[in-house]
Order: sequence, then structure tokens, then C-alpha cells
Amino acid sequence: MAQQPTDQQHAPPPVTMAKLRRHFRDQYLLTDPQVELMLTSSSKSLEQSLENLAEGIAAKDMAVDHLKAVYHGLKGVLLNMGESEWADYTRAIEQKILAGEPLDHRRIEQILRDGMVEVLTYCGKPDAGPLKGAS
Repeated sequence: MAQQPTDQQHAPPPVTMAKLRRHFRDQYLLTDPQVELMLTSSSKSLEQSLENLAEGIAAKDMAVDHLKAVYHGLKGVLLNMGESEWADYTRAIEQKILAGEPLDHRRIEQILRDGMVEVLTYCGKPDAGPLKGAS
């Protein structure tokens, strides 16, 4: 059976701040202050993407083109964060939209919010202290 992106059991593991910090540190060779800026920026970008999704869901006509654009943008944010599994998850949703398959977008939004909760609630304070392995 094909992966069902609306099914919680097929959602990737939740995004952790520790993993995100490592990604920004290792991939982009950022300093600790730069990493913190990227974390704040990622949090804001994710929140904006999910707000756009909620608006699309709440719209009377729930425009398919709007939803496709939101999921596509969210996929880009996730790829920049090094979250390829979550990007694949949103890509699968995007493909189902293109195929005209009915989806429970409210459930998908909740799955995304649950999986991104650490990032969405990040307030710009390095709660984990200095990055492990930083010199």
C-alpha cells in the first residue's frame, strides 16, 4: 500500500532543535549566533507557511492552486532546514493534490504542526547552550 501522507503513522519523526542546529552548523558552516538567527528565521517561515495553509483550508472554495503553492513553499522551507523526510512528506501531498485525490488538509496541518512543534515554539533563545562539537 502506498504511503498516505495524511496518516500520522507515516509522518517523519518530529524535528528537533538539536538536529536543526547541527544541520545549520555543519551544512552552512555557521557560527553559533548565525545558527540562532537561522533557527529564528526557520521558525517564522514555518509559522507563516502553516498560517497560509490554515487560510487556504478556511477559504470557502479551498483553492487547489493555493494549497499546491503552500505545500510547495513549505517543501522548500523544509529542504533549507535539512528536513528531507518532511519535504518528501509534503511532496507526496503535493502529488496527491495534482492527482485530484481528496485529502484532509486540517489533519495534515495538525500533523505538520505536531512534527514541527519544537521549531514553531522556538523563541530565539539558545535553550541547549553551545552547540555540541563546536570549537
